[in-house]
Amino acid sequence: MTSEIREGSLITRDGVRLATYTAGPPGAPVLLLANGIAGSVGAWQHLVERFCDRFRIVSWDYRGLYRSHPAPSGDYSIERQCDDLDEVLAAEGVTQAVVVAWFMGVPIALEAHRRHPDRFQAMVLINGTPGRLFTTGFTNPWIRQAAPTLLEAVRRAGPALAIVGPPALSSGLFFAFARTAGFVSPLLDESVARGVMADFVRLDFDVLAATFTAVDAYDGEDVLPTVHVPTLVVTGDRDLVTPEAVARHMAQRIPGAELMVVKGGTHYVPLEHPAVINLRLEKLLRERVGPAATKGPPEPVKRRPSAGTSTRRAGAARRPRT
Repeated sequence: MTSEIREGSLITRDGVRLATYTAGPPGAPVLLLANGIAGSVGAWQHLVERFCDRFRIVSWDYRGLYRSHPAPSGDYSIERQCDDLDEVLAAEGVTQAVVVAWFMGVPIALEAHRRHPDRFQAMVLINGTPGRLFTTGFTNPWIRQAAPTLLEAVRRAGPALAIVGPPALSSGLFFAFARTAGFVSPLLDESVARGVMADFVRLDFDVLAATFTAVDAYDGEDVLPTVHVPTLVVTGDRDLVTPEAVARHMAQRIPGAELMVVKGGTHYVPLEHPAVINLRLEKLLRERVGPAATKGPPEPVKRRPSAGTSTRRAGAARRPRT
């Protein structure tokens, strides 16, 4: 089994270069990974290593984040992100997939299901909300009210964070503060998280603020009762960003959905309890999806040409090329 990830890229119809990632054998059933904001495909390292011998892994960086280039139009809406996803799937020849989504990936998965429910074999929704982030998210009501102001402060702090962030990460101060504040648990896999966060602190924080605003503007609440594929909703009981109550609400609204609350888990459950996530995904695939998600098509679907590919080990994404 290998954890190598093949890097590629494509140019969207509106001229944005997106970074894409694949792993696993061509023609195998697909696991589509819809990332959170604070992490690219490197955050899924443990999942990729567990499943890439039997599944084809497909993922991408959202426009303007990590190795993907910003949008000249300034459009970072969830709807536009789903247009990008359509182009990624077309380029990779994917017609059906099991979708695993984290945080921002959750509303993207819901909007994609609204458009093309036939593409979904199952969904795993981790630490997310159906949208309206500043209304449904955050356990502290004060943070909800102050979120727009705090977001502007973060945007302005972006250049300074790019300077002080790397030494704070290397010294361990960053994660010590995050654990003390309750944003992560002591079980966080720092070997993976350090690389992921090293890229995060170098992001364009204007784009980051616009992306957060877009997540807040989207509302996928009406999609929940229309989901009729096996669905697992995952949260941590100490998640300060997307509370357990939100996960319970989504699981109740999605017909037949299962809920898993990870004791002691925070917003970074995939980096704190990767073995639990992997085992629960295995169970979902075995019991509720079955052969459709464990056997690939006889012939792979013809792929649309992409702008280029390369190969690297699973880990943190590099900065966007300019």
